[in-house]
Amino acid sequence: MICQGVDAAIIIVSAKLVIPKELEKYITILEMDYLGSGDIKKLLKSLFVITAWMIFRKNCLKSFKR
Repeated sequence: MICQGVDAAIIIVSAKLVIPKELEKYITILEMDYLGSGDIKKLLKSLFVITAWMIFRKNCLKSFKR
């Protein structure tokens, strides 16, 4: 069962793509060429910043609704 209100980012690296039909609506596929370690660090940092901003914004909106 998928919990509502829980956000997560999972990165899977694979040469083969197989996604069960039941999970397709919950998954976003990002196809990229192979990256170097510096490029991977930049990508993960940007994902972290975006996720942190979304959490911050969500928490701020909750505090204003009280």
